[in-house]
Amino acid sequence: MGPARLFNPEEENRLADHIIHMGNIGYGYPLSVVLSVAAGYAKSLGKTIAKNQLSKPRFYSFLKRREELKVVTPQKLTSSRAKSSSKHTRAKYFSELQSVLQQNDLLYARERIFNINVTGFDTDHTPPMVVCGSECKPQAITSPRTRTVTIVGGANAIGNQIPPFYVFSGKRWVDQLL
Repeated sequence: MGPARLFNPEEENRLADHIIHMGNIGYGYPLSVVLSVAAGYAKSLGKTIAKNQLSKPRFYSFLKRREELKVVTPQKLTSSRAKSSSKHTRAKYFSELQSVLQQNDLLYARERIFNINVTGFDTDHTPPMVVCGSECKPQAITSPRTRTVTIVGGANAIGNQIPPFYVFSGKRWVDQLL
């Protein structure tokens, strides 16, 4: 029969409704985030979670019980932008955004609303195309392991900017990175 369920049917309904709601406003959760949200929800209900109680097999059992949920591959962002989102999706998003801004007293506090962007840069260069003889086999010297430098930047709704943060991989500081 298997181990006991973590959530009762009413609690499962609330979790499923939350997952559906987030997907409807454009924030569909990947599997790992669903498990994390479920763990947070369980803790908020005062439940203790056994080591393997929230796992992929349990997630798929949950999906079988919840016919209204499905796992899909989202459209790539560029495709979504090119086709533009539907009016219905945009209206839901901005309705939810307005609700969140009102609940947190942020609707008219532009100085407290920040847009943060994170991007990564590969430190290994991509060699340009070269012109050479038909018998030539050009090679480029690259490092065996590439590293990514992450840059985090942001600004608030009135235009104030925070200095960028640079996140380097590694355990020790190297002055040459500046």
